[in-house]
Parts: sequence; C-alpha cells; structure tokens
Amino acid sequence: MSDLRGTIELIEELAANAWPAPVQQQLGPWRLRAGNGVTRRANSVLAVGAMPAYEPWLEEVADFYARRGLPVRFHISDGSPGGLDEMLDGMGYVSDAYSSVQVAGCDAVLARAGGIEQYDTVPAGRLGEQWLDSCLRREEFPESSGDTYRRIV
Repeated sequence: MSDLRGTIELIEELAANAWPAPVQQQLGPWRLRAGNGVTRRANSVLAVGAMPAYEPWLEEVADFYARRGLPVRFHISDGSPGGLDEMLDGMGYVSDAYSSVQVAGCDAVLARAGGIEQYDTVPAGRLGEQWLDSCLRREEFPESSGDTYRRIV
C-alpha cells in the first residue's frame, strides 16, 4: 500500500467515525451504513479497502438496504478498490453527489485564518438543541430527521 493510498484510507476512516451512521455492519473491510435516509454519507457503503472476499457480497448489500427501505449507495473514493466504479456503472448504478476532500496542516490553516475577525469559535461539550434546530431549519430538513441527526452528531 502506498503512503498516499494509506493516507486516503485513514482520512476516509476518520471521516466515517466523525459522522457515524446509527446502524453499521462490517462486510469485510467495508462498512454498510444506515441512518434513516438522513445524509448520503450515513446511508451508503463505505467501500474503502479490498473487495469483500465473501462471494455474494452484492446481494448482502442489497438486502441490508432493502430491509431499511433505503436505496443502495456506494461511497467510492481513491481508497476504494480499482474497477469498483466501472463495475457498478456496468450494473446500472449512476455516479452523483461528488465531493472534494482537501487536507492542510494545522499550522497552514491557522496562518491563513489569522486576522479573521468575523467568526467566533464557541466550544461546546455537547450538542445544543438550539444549534440542531437552526441547522435543520437552515438545511430545510424535516423535523422528523432531528433524532437521527442528534444520534449522528
């Protein structure tokens, strides 16, 4: 494994742990994630690492999401096995919701943020209800998704 690939896999793992789906199931090195349909990240297969050795893995993926009434989605990145994207494309899956992950050292971020007076940092020991309510309203999410967001955050 190259250093870059290892770094990508680590970033994907850290991101998955920072925004954890309430329901997760391992499938080899991959994670099946479900969160009541709230956010794509929390409702997709984290396909990082080698393909599952378990032969009928795709049927297991489909069953996991069907039992929860969710569409099958794959989170694919440079940490995913080569050829996975093309294989899924050949099966009729469609690519959408692209993301860009950017990484910088803390020293570079702090140096560039110096002198910015318009933002305040307010540390909190736990999720505030006012913050969650504001977030749901701003993003136009239904109130019914509040419990799932609360569990994720």
